[in-house]
Amino acid sequence: GVAVSAWAAGMWQTAQRSLAQIQALCASAFYGGTCVGVESSVDVGGGAYGLQLGYGGLTLTGSGYHGKGLGTTLMIDADALDAAGKTRSHTGYIAQGTYAFGQGTSIGASYGESQADETGADFQGRAGTTVGIESQSLLDFMVWHDINANLRIVGEYGLQEVEWHDGADQEANIVSVGGFFFW
Repeated sequence: GVAVSAWAAGMWQTAQRSLAQIQALCASAFYGGTCVGVESSVDVGGGAYGLQLGYGGLTLTGSGYHGKGLGTTLMIDADALDAAGKTRSHTGYIAQGTYAFGQGTSIGASYGESQADETGADFQGRAGTTVGIESQSLLDFMVWHDINANLRIVGEYGLQEVEWHDGADQEANIVSVGGFFFW
């Protein structure tokens, strides 16, 4: 009576830099006006994995990823590369539990976090307020009800935390109410 799903995935991508991007890196404070060490392309890649267990109305899910140059939010995002234009390491995970009571009503809770390593180039390249995000996390509680096969209403509360490499942090309380229409 236990449902089990497992998955693994990987990706690799090479992105070419434009002449303007190469010139901007050469002129940056890190390179001091020289192009020594500036590469014309950047390689990013990583892997993801996960496991889901279900029994009756209970579903437990765990998933994670690790890679270089992935970014904490979007692939090859603003925090994917360090101040020298080289990939930085990223890791993340999410754990979620949901319970379906029947008659269309379900509840759930999840916690996830993404982290970006700070490199020596980032530390040397700090100027004023230019500090990278160290981690982003979200603790989320949700409830939803399927009105019918085509309409679901949803309510969520989340506590988001963002921490930067210089020790600064920020918290946000998020309340969401909405719906989904399926066809």
